[in-house]
Amino acid sequence: MPFTTVLKPELAQRWRAAGEWRDETFFEILSARAAAHPEREVLVDGQGRITYGELKDKVERCAAFLRSIGIARDDVVTIQLPNRIAFPIVFFSLELIGAIANKVNPDFRVRSLQTNAVLRWEYRPGSTLFLVWTQRRFGAFSDPTFDAGHDLGRQLLRDPPTNVLLVKLNYWLSL
Repeated sequence: MPFTTVLKPELAQRWRAAGEWRDETFFEILSARAAAHPEREVLVDGQGRITYGELKDKVERCAAFLRSIGIARDDVVTIQLPNRIAFPIVFFSLELIGAIANKVNPDFRVRSLQTNAVLRWEYRPGSTLFLVWTQRRFGAFSDPTFDAGHDLGRQLLRDPPTNVLLVKLNYWLSL
């Protein structure tokens, strides 16, 4: 099923009239910048620097690779990359092909467990005592690979717990 965007025509017309929407793809904008300023740096991260010309070349090569492995127009591709130069290369490559990039936050690597235990005791008719214990354990995966036995088993139990104990007492008064 092809991906479609439902957009009210009056909004599109307003954005075009304001110059905010020029009917250009990201790759067309990148190509224009690469032609005008091929040696100008466009991206810098902790691992390197890249110019407009280099970015356009890498996007075209990445798009060719993605096509060679069968990714085509209207395919939905999930990408989970950190805030590095690789992200815009893959993103613009998917856009060039016409595939839809489903972006996932790479920091979404948390584990969490919450348990509840409730004890209810009716110590006399209509009068009750409730004890509620809640424990929550929360941590982050340190390694991007996932091993259910390690990450959800042993490691989760090593995360420091937060315990909450609630006591509620109800007493029935017969008037």
